[in-house]
Amino acid sequence: MDGLKVNPNYKKRSVVPRYVWLTGGVGSYTNEKSAEFIAKKNAGVEGLYYDSVSRVEKTPFTICTKDEFLRHAQGNKLYMYGTTDFGKKGDIISGCISGISMPDWGIVSYGMSHKISTDRVKRSVLKEMCYEYEIDRGEILPNPTERTEHVSCDEEKSYCIVVAAMIIE
Repeated sequence: MDGLKVNPNYKKRSVVPRYVWLTGGVGSYTNEKSAEFIAKKNAGVEGLYYDSVSRVEKTPFTICTKDEFLRHAQGNKLYMYGTTDFGKKGDIISGCISGISMPDWGIVSYGMSHKISTDRVKRSVLKEMCYEYEIDRGEILPNPTERTEHVSCDEEKSYCIVVAAMIIE
């Protein structure tokens, strides 16, 4: 059985982005799998084939819209940097994905939390980005591009929230 396992070195852990599309979506249904499908559909990534990565290198890239991203995606490998989270009745889920790119530096960061407002999640992500920028550049971070999602789970359903940066290397 061990011979059938995928070598961990085969999976890519980090990417050097060229194009980045920040997206997010919320879905709810009677089961988690369907809620996740709806959330990904609302985020616009349900028909894309991509690999997940755990790190994005701090290099310059172009932040683009979905249409621009899909034009550049033809024939290129796609990656997703972000997270998916689930909730039940009574939960509050907030998520944020942020990115900034300059001629010689770029960063993407995300955060997700239960029972915390969207503003607090945004501040947490911004704080991480400011810290990285000040260490690397010694300057004040310009305003990033952000995408936030929030859901209050009021009904007896499964809820899913997705925040992601879709990346072309």
